[in-house]
Amino acid sequence: MVNAVDYLVTEGLIAKAEGVWQLRTEIEKIEVGVPDSIKQMIEKQIGYLGKEEQRMLEAASVSGVEFSTLTVAAGLGEDAAVLEAQCEELARRHQPPTKKGS
Repeated sequence: MVNAVDYLVTEGLIAKAEGVWQLRTEIEKIEVGVPDSIKQMIEKQIGYLGKEEQRMLEAASVSGVEFSTLTVAAGLGEDAAVLEAQCEELARRHQPPTKKGS
């Protein structure tokens, strides 16, 4: 989030005036892409994954943010249960632990 705000400030799309953040252009004209710093962070995280995990994510990315593991498994010629387990493991590994009772 900080990188996205930094990007908007650097591009002059938002600015602080009299203690208040203000939009400097029409909202319709803003097309926020992914800043290079975020792209690099994502690429670094993907680089830590194994070849099979990278292959699975690549195939899933074609489907979009939400995807069916059955569809991805069929596209890869893989067992759906194995792919589902890989997805669950990735999600478990990359989520911060939560406090019990909260």
